[in-house]
Amino acid sequence: MSSPIADLSYRTYDGPLNPPSARWWVIAKMHTLKAFRNRFYWLFVGLSGWYYLVILTVIFIMQMVSSNATEMVGTSGEAANELVRQIQFIDRFLWKNQYLHGFSYGQLTYLIIALLVGAGAVANDNRSNALLVYLSKPCTKLDYVVGKFFGVWIPIVTAMVVPSLFFFLYGMMSYRGQGFALYAPAFLSLVLAMAMSAALHTSILLGISSLMKQGRIAGIIYGALYMITNIFTVMIWAFWLQPLGQVRSNGATTNAILGAEVVDRNPLLQPAFYGSIDGLNIGLAKALLNVDGGNGFGMPPDPAATVPAPNGFMVFWLMAAICAFWLFVFWRRVRAVEVVG
Repeated sequence: MSSPIADLSYRTYDGPLNPPSARWWVIAKMHTLKAFRNRFYWLFVGLSGWYYLVILTVIFIMQMVSSNATEMVGTSGEAANELVRQIQFIDRFLWKNQYLHGFSYGQLTYLIIALLVGAGAVANDNRSNALLVYLSKPCTKLDYVVGKFFGVWIPIVTAMVVPSLFFFLYGMMSYRGQGFALYAPAFLSLVLAMAMSAALHTSILLGISSLMKQGRIAGIIYGALYMITNIFTVMIWAFWLQPLGQVRSNGATTNAILGAEVVDRNPLLQPAFYGSIDGLNIGLAKALLNVDGGNGFGMPPDPAATVPAPNGFMVFWLMAAICAFWLFVFWRRVRAVEVVG
């Protein structure tokens, strides 16, 4: 007896039907869940917030030392008050700067997370000819591009936001009286900078990955591009640290001394300092937070070593143009190529 041939088409399907607008989300969700299931992803998410952990630990220790010193010397003595003023350094730095430093010191970790999530996002599909399968389903080219973008962008921006959100919530609970609440709205500016930074990572990675058939090669190329441009900005910062011949101080002209109040600089050095992937991310964060940065860990800022914030409008549109270029490259590379034996 012969059995009937199984009908493997969609004609007999009677399950729930989602609207066509959700097709891109299927791709994005699967790629996002794949990243979230990776234990190394969460390891680097934790490592990316190391600055927040250090600064909170330092503040806690300094507060304990300050309290003990007050009890030893006596709260009514001028010596105790002076000692407390010296130790309680928490009152002499801006909380917005701590947002910036936490974001800045996490840049290398964000790079590793971006490579872990997005290096093989398209390259592996090219290697396995998966585009033929994707586009043969009721899935358009736009669905694939948008799905892959958000499938990489969501894990990257999550890795950036989670440690900063922990710092924000802890600061609101513990340091409202020390001025933390005054800078609470700055957290939204930080999230916007992180969203744009994640978009920059995602766009460049997808563009490079679409040109390759090995995710490892795509990761190496993006890592090299990131490091080379970062070395350029480090060189620019080294030139920035070089004092010029004259320094203006209170209207008088004196010899150039590092750390003086007003130091004449080459106007081309400031925008050049932000001429890298790392620099664009930090520059946009500086502009949105309206800070210049200064030294980390609550140390007094050094005006001569601090590069002023760039024009936020120009940085945003430059990042948007870079994203558009690499997404265009990605779009052009998405095509189903049927293999004929």
